[in-house]
Amino acid sequence: MSIKSKLLFSQRLIAQCFNALMFTLSEPPGQVIDLKVTDSTYTTLSLGWTKPTEEEGVQDEAKGYFVELRPAENPEWSRCNSSPIIITSFTIIGLKSMAMYWVRVVATNEGGDGEPQELDNYIIAMPPPVRPQFTDKKIKNFIVMKAGNSARVNFNFVASPVPTIKWLKDGLPVGKNVTVSNTDNSSQLMIPSSERQDTGIYTIIVKNMVGQETSSVEIRVTDDPKPPGPVELEENVSGTVTVCWDPSPDEKKDDRLHYMITKRDSVKCTWQTVADHLFNNKYTIINIMPGRQYKFRVYTKNDMGLSEPSESPFWEVKKTKETFSLNLPESKTCSFDTPPSFSVPLKKHNSPESYECYMSCAVTGNPRPHVTWYRNNISLNTNTNYFISNTCGVCSMVILKVGPNDNGEYMVTAENSVGRVDCSTKLVVEVGIKKKSRVPGVMITQYIEELPEGKTHPEFTRKPIALTIQEGKFAYFKAIVTGDPQPTVTWSRNNGDVSDTARYQTKYDPITNDHTFEAIGFNKNAAQKPAAEAINGNFKTVLKRKRLYDVRPKSEQPERKDGEIDPKFWELLLSAKKKDYEAICAEFGITDFRWMLKKLNEIKKEREEEQAEFIKSLSNLKPMQFSSESSASFEIDMDLIDPSSSVFIYKDMGEKMKHTLKQVGRKFIFSMKDLLPDDAGLYQLDVEGVNMFSTDFKIPMVDFLVKIQEVKAVERQDAVFECVLSNPFSKTLWFGKNLPLEQGDKYDILVSDDKLIHTLVVKDCMIVDKGIYSVCAGIKSSNAWLVVEADKDAQKGKKSVRKTTKAGGSGMDLKKLAEEQQTKLVIQTKHHQHQLETLEVLKKTLPIKDLTHHSQTQELPVITCALSDVYVLRGNPADLTVKIDIDCDSSWFKDGEQLNSGSEVKITKDGTSHNLLIRSCSEDDSGLYRFETGSVSTQGKVTVGVVPEFDPDDLHKFSKPVIVRVGQNAAFKMPLTPQEGLVVSWFKDGAELNDGGGVKIVREPNHSRLLLKDCLRTDAGEIKIQLKNPFGAVEATSRLIVLDRPGPPEGPVEVVESTSTMIEIQWNPPKDDGCSPVTNYLIERQQEGQSHWMKLGDVLADKTSFRDRNVAHGKIYNYRIYAENPQGVSDSLETADSIMAGILILSGPPGAPTVVSTTKTCITLTWTPPEDDRGVPIIGYQLEKRKKDTNQWISLNAVNEPIEDVNYAVKDVTEGAEYEFRVAAINESGAGDPSPPSEMVCAKNPNSKLLTVSVVSIHYLTLLSRTMFVSISMSCLMCFLPVRPCFKDPEDFIVVRAGNSVRVNICYEVRTSLKAGMYTASFFHGVNPKSIFFRSFNNPLTHCRNVIFLSDEFTIAEPPPQITWLRNDEPISPWISVINTEGMSQLVIPSSKRSDSAIYTIHAKNSVGEASFDIEVRVTDEPKSPGPVELEQTVQDKVMISWAPSPDQELDDRLYYMVSQHDSNTRVWRNIADRLFTNTYTASKIYPGREYHFRVYAKNDMGLSDPSESPTWGANSNRALKSLKEHCKNPTCLFISNLGYASKSLKQFSSFHVSHQVPISSYGVVSSEISFERPPSILVPLKVHTPPKGYQLYMTCAVRGCPRPTVAWYLNDVCINSDKNYYITNSCGVCSIYILRVRSIDGGDYRVVALNSLGQAECSTKLIVRVAIKKRSRVPGVMITQYLEILPAGKTTPDFTRKPMAVTAQEGKNGLFKAIVSGEPAPTVTWARNNGELNEPEKYTTRYDQRSQEHILEIINIKPDQAGAYKCLATNEYGQAVCTANLNVIEVGVKKKAPADFGVFDFRWLLKRLNQLKKDRADEQAKVVEQLDNVKQIEVKPNGTAEFSLDMKLQDPNSSINLYKDGTLLPYGDDDNSKHSLKQTGTNYVFSIKNPQPEDAGFYQLDVEDANVLATDFKGGVLLLQLSSKA
Repeated sequence: MSIKSKLLFSQRLIAQCFNALMFTLSEPPGQVIDLKVTDSTYTTLSLGWTKPTEEEGVQDEAKGYFVELRPAENPEWSRCNSSPIIITSFTIIGLKSMAMYWVRVVATNEGGDGEPQELDNYIIAMPPPVRPQFTDKKIKNFIVMKAGNSARVNFNFVASPVPTIKWLKDGLPVGKNVTVSNTDNSSQLMIPSSERQDTGIYTIIVKNMVGQETSSVEIRVTDDPKPPGPVELEENVSGTVTVCWDPSPDEKKDDRLHYMITKRDSVKCTWQTVADHLFNNKYTIINIMPGRQYKFRVYTKNDMGLSEPSESPFWEVKKTKETFSLNLPESKTCSFDTPPSFSVPLKKHNSPESYECYMSCAVTGNPRPHVTWYRNNISLNTNTNYFISNTCGVCSMVILKVGPNDNGEYMVTAENSVGRVDCSTKLVVEVGIKKKSRVPGVMITQYIEELPEGKTHPEFTRKPIALTIQEGKFAYFKAIVTGDPQPTVTWSRNNGDVSDTARYQTKYDPITNDHTFEAIGFNKNAAQKPAAEAINGNFKTVLKRKRLYDVRPKSEQPERKDGEIDPKFWELLLSAKKKDYEAICAEFGITDFRWMLKKLNEIKKEREEEQAEFIKSLSNLKPMQFSSESSASFEIDMDLIDPSSSVFIYKDMGEKMKHTLKQVGRKFIFSMKDLLPDDAGLYQLDVEGVNMFSTDFKIPMVDFLVKIQEVKAVERQDAVFECVLSNPFSKTLWFGKNLPLEQGDKYDILVSDDKLIHTLVVKDCMIVDKGIYSVCAGIKSSNAWLVVEADKDAQKGKKSVRKTTKAGGSGMDLKKLAEEQQTKLVIQTKHHQHQLETLEVLKKTLPIKDLTHHSQTQELPVITCALSDVYVLRGNPADLTVKIDIDCDSSWFKDGEQLNSGSEVKITKDGTSHNLLIRSCSEDDSGLYRFETGSVSTQGKVTVGVVPEFDPDDLHKFSKPVIVRVGQNAAFKMPLTPQEGLVVSWFKDGAELNDGGGVKIVREPNHSRLLLKDCLRTDAGEIKIQLKNPFGAVEATSRLIVLDRPGPPEGPVEVVESTSTMIEIQWNPPKDDGCSPVTNYLIERQQEGQSHWMKLGDVLADKTSFRDRNVAHGKIYNYRIYAENPQGVSDSLETADSIMAGILILSGPPGAPTVVSTTKTCITLTWTPPEDDRGVPIIGYQLEKRKKDTNQWISLNAVNEPIEDVNYAVKDVTEGAEYEFRVAAINESGAGDPSPPSEMVCAKNPNSKLLTVSVVSIHYLTLLSRTMFVSISMSCLMCFLPVRPCFKDPEDFIVVRAGNSVRVNICYEVRTSLKAGMYTASFFHGVNPKSIFFRSFNNPLTHCRNVIFLSDEFTIAEPPPQITWLRNDEPISPWISVINTEGMSQLVIPSSKRSDSAIYTIHAKNSVGEASFDIEVRVTDEPKSPGPVELEQTVQDKVMISWAPSPDQELDDRLYYMVSQHDSNTRVWRNIADRLFTNTYTASKIYPGREYHFRVYAKNDMGLSDPSESPTWGANSNRALKSLKEHCKNPTCLFISNLGYASKSLKQFSSFHVSHQVPISSYGVVSSEISFERPPSILVPLKVHTPPKGYQLYMTCAVRGCPRPTVAWYLNDVCINSDKNYYITNSCGVCSIYILRVRSIDGGDYRVVALNSLGQAECSTKLIVRVAIKKRSRVPGVMITQYLEILPAGKTTPDFTRKPMAVTAQEGKNGLFKAIVSGEPAPTVTWARNNGELNEPEKYTTRYDQRSQEHILEIINIKPDQAGAYKCLATNEYGQAVCTANLNVIEVGVKKKAPADFGVFDFRWLLKRLNQLKKDRADEQAKVVEQLDNVKQIEVKPNGTAEFSLDMKLQDPNSSINLYKDGTLLPYGDDDNSKHSLKQTGTNYVFSIKNPQPEDAGFYQLDVEDANVLATDFKGGVLLLQLSSKA
């Protein structure tokens, strides 16, 4: 090795060592920051974090990250990524659903791994939990169904995890006839064939681990009502008829049934309704005229409609004329006056809310009494809400729509001069408020909103309970109800009648207040569901019968004889395993096993025969065992023959049990909770009366001497729980976090030898093991916490070593305690055995009598009824009773002192009953009372006290209702008197309130407060406080009223009338007025096709209709109605369908437009009127244009701005573009059909100078192998010559405001022309012949190779001229910029000043000449006001006005002045002088007696200044009137010389008097003041605007008022008049605001307020700023752009329901793109091409298929150059949706020298392109085809048919399969007779062509749902060859 090589090697080695050293010096990074979970599913987990911080010398920058995962049960960490990731996020996949994991992230670099960062807690693999929420915007809460029809109720919701769904009917589970279908997001309840008994409130409860949500819907099942009974007529008072009828049979079944009466008389002969909504069976009709025949009909009416009528007989009152003579004796003083009296009094009425109510009574008296109606002592005669009439003594009152305020006491008073009488009644408004009772399962309907004082609705204190009885026994249902007044209780049965008194009896015990329903001799056919109803309480209970072999409740079991076997023995054996037979026989004392087995087999055989009738199989019988804390269960697997069979559970106790029976598939699980000792016994499961399973449940009498204690352990340490029982117990149940624990690797369960000590060892504790652990022994349980703390000594990132120590234990000597307990048990056992042995000895040695006497003498007294603690009200007696089993003496003690009978205390003894009576208790009688007899005693505590009370003043304050608005807090406070044992409870609508959420309850020693936060409308109701102590309870009630804006008006909106000039609509008031009466309704209108809503006005609340007179004939409108109350405006009620004004009659099409002339800036057109105007005059025309290569027609004028003539000059054109035009005639209905389009015309100047080539000689000269030089010689008739530049339409004067930029644009043009002569053009082969350089020759060319004739036009332009700008003939300043473009020059002054005013000159110069033009630019500003104005009279009737000059007069030579005048007669300002360049002006015609005011304005090119006002000028009119009265004697003829005119009366003269009021008493005429002042009003309101962000905006409105109003602009209630971002003006009442560039913050509600001294007016609008929010569609490949941040309700952006699919078509065929779009409003669909235009109708056509709703683009005669991407755009006012689809063209034809059929040479490109197409095709096929293979191309078979086949498994077997030939849909059959057939055999599809011919050759495609799965080419040459070979 050379020295140089060694040196190089040494350098490399040193470099490597240095790098290694640097690597070892790097420090590992620190911990990552802010590690968190960003998303999670059942199988994935997404993490995010922040990179760790750097600290020099301690930790370096992280270069990558490792994510580590550890299952909760596994201590080992595993890495999720093999190599480090550099981003700070990661998604873990492949997790087990609902499993727990620990996660940490480790940062790494060259120095190694850093410290891991763990999450704070373990993670469960599941999506983020979501509380159930209903997604339906409008959920119906009331449904009416006809009996027999099916009822369906659907609820959609979102929830995670998947919730459990439960349906209830009236608080009870739904019946078997109801079908419930549930999915993950919805639930449907269906009643297949509804009946009336299905009526009720159905509640859905959706619940998961996060929470629950409930919703209710009331379903009313009814039927067409039956007609009422016979109708009778009777007359009470002359002129009236009372109609009576028998009730309809449906009246008792339908509480909403009412009646309607119609009448017909012999004069009108038409039926008219006289009464409706009647709830009684009688009605008095008035205005019965004599001499007419009447007939009446009575209809029954309910929610389904009307019944058939019941007709009355004819009623007629004949006119009678009687003549009589009266012979009277001498007249005596006689009086016929009688005091008023009621012949028919008022009746009580109960009327549902919103129904009509009619009350009437009959009054007699002479003179005729005056009748007054009162409600709650308030007169109603002047109240317009009540229609009161008094006809012929019949006093009636009609309430059209009864409301809660109409509830109360009504009184009618009749009074005349003789006396006064009154009668009264009560109207109860049945509101129908649904309330829940305190008793579960009870539903209450309250009829009135506010109950009267002291009155309550019915309530069940104890509801009927379910009964299980034996067949033939009596059944009793008992219920206790309360209510004031006393409710009426009725009983009914869901399926059957209970009117048979022989079988059903009802009783009421007034002492116990029990309502009893007794079913006598109940059998299985009567086991149904009787129900007790207290008014609207609906409770149901089930009667079940029990048929056991001989097993009965213990109370009913007869005494068994010696040797008789208990029937319970056989039931246990039938369900027991064989290994348990011996134990059961030993329990019942059976020793003969052979006999037992024989008898058991007989019983089994009999039982199996009975079971076979109802079940298919029975297995897995598990006896009842303890399953968890305080619960037990048993389960069996049973396959029922009929799933609807009844399954019952029985217990030998015969009483109601707390149990549940659940069915999961074939498994039935019975469970009990809250076990008690009485729950032990024999349990049996029956199916339709046949026993299937029996189990004996025993509860051991055991208790805990030592309970388990809390354990604190460290990680990797064992935890120990220990307990000691009172009796030996073989196996206890251990639970950890509510899960059962078993012996295994994790847990050790230990039991001591004496079975008293039970131990649980939790081995190797981890953090996840912490929680609550419990142990169950029988019905006793104990629980304690296990707290696991992290091991602080363990190294981070490494697993700590398992510890050998144990934590926990009871801390006591459990063995010693167990031994002591064992000793006690042994002693008790021996004592019990000794007693038994003694008893046996006594039985043998003594007779029975002596034995009895011996037992009595030796027996100690036993207390059978002991004392207990009692609470007694002060002043009430207290009775203490003790019962003993034998007669003996006793003593009573109080607080240790013996008591004797006296005046206050009485001690008595009655046999074995000992009694102590305290006659009247006081506080001194409280104490501990003890009873003693011998060595036996019992004691109890007596406490004397009083019931809590409220202070009357505090109670009065509390009873006042609390009124708040929505969102505010409501507070209730009640002072209290401190008492021991006082419990304070708060209730709302009967439901107790608890502290939490929006409810806060504060309990202080002397008061209690209730705070309801953020109140909603649902929080309104009754608030009650209850004070309760052992002596009783007291309650106080108040009411919470929550004010809110009203609900939307009730629809639908009805069209009352619609004409060409007016639309009248009508609606109904809102159901909910927000506890505040509606004041008025607001009406808005939107014209169809427009986006903004216009406010039309408002109407008062008593009027629910509106007439819109500002409509255009044929236009379609939508209306919105809002209800408004003092709290705000409601949501809107919108018309369901659009309303057209009048009838639409459109005109026919005019003639096609023809072109008159064209220029590059204007195209003049003319056309002919339509031949058929269809009878409606034409008012003008609408012209439209369409640019070439586009599909959009653009209107040149709006419909409301018609073109009145038949010609028009179109100036909105682009030079060089081609257009076509069409026109439509406009009449009052709108624009009619368009005319045919005109010819395509180009916008250019007419070519008057044409270059015409007559003779052309062409010479070819070959320069190179591929290049040819051509020389052309031609003779021209005309040619162009250069001309000088000229300017196009320049402006010579420009005015600019100082500070703004100045832009001066000047356009110019240059033309050249050619002379006639000879020219030579030279160009190379392949050069465009329009780009030719011409050269002139004097002599013509003589050597020509070819001679041709051409005719073409050429436009030849010179280079642009040189542009120069001058300012006042001097060069412009350097800060002024000039921008020159082709044909235009622009001069820009950035920030102009007054000094920039000058004359600017532009010079344009070329080789021919030059042109120049002058533009005067004036930079100025708004002028300042003139100085003070002075007035001076020089001559009579003239005034000279003078003023000081404006400060701008010297700066602006164009400034001048304007003078305006105002007099007290006309009261308007008018200009009297303008363009004054002096400072004085003389005003003439100044009349005495008037006041004059003058204003002087300064004016320049920018506008007017603010005015300078003059002082008031005018003479005193009193002086004129005084001279008038002196010289005038005749008031009707008056001459006034001063005023210059005559007046015919003083009254006319008074009109000239303005400023003073002077009475003219001598002539009886008084002058009156005329005022032109008026409050502000809005003439033209603001409109809704939706500009894009960044665009400019201009809003205006018109305001009127005198004096001139002050206008203020507000944005979201913030004044913006001083905001510099808005340019605000007010010119002559036109108020405008200008926003130069709209921002997002500019969106909101804009309001204009006009204010003067007389009032205020305002109008408002909404500005919606359109933005471009990109969204992805559900359809892949579709991009949506949303214009608004928040869409209006009911509006959506466009989207594709089905996007266009890629199309592969053969050249020369047609291709179709199809798309289906959605959106509200309906989008407009356009098509575009990425590379090319679609404006050639012969190539591209678009159409819309109304039936399939498809938008179609058809490409006709496809060419290869049309291949590429095509774009479909769907657009509406809220956004745009875009997608693309490719067109692939298969070229056909024979290519020369091509290696393949399609002439493709580049095979590498071909393979690349083919792979891409295969991938796209596979993605499309995967959507519809599950499997595709064995694809065979088309070929001719030996049998003469051509066929191809494939094996294909479809995703959806119902998918459509289409066959195409050369792009055309090909019909096919499925038999051998069809020309084309497609047969399917399983997954094999075979397509065949019968007898193929040459025309059958072509390109065949097989599609499944628009996705191509096979393409094959059937070639004609091969076909001909095969056909000829066969021939």
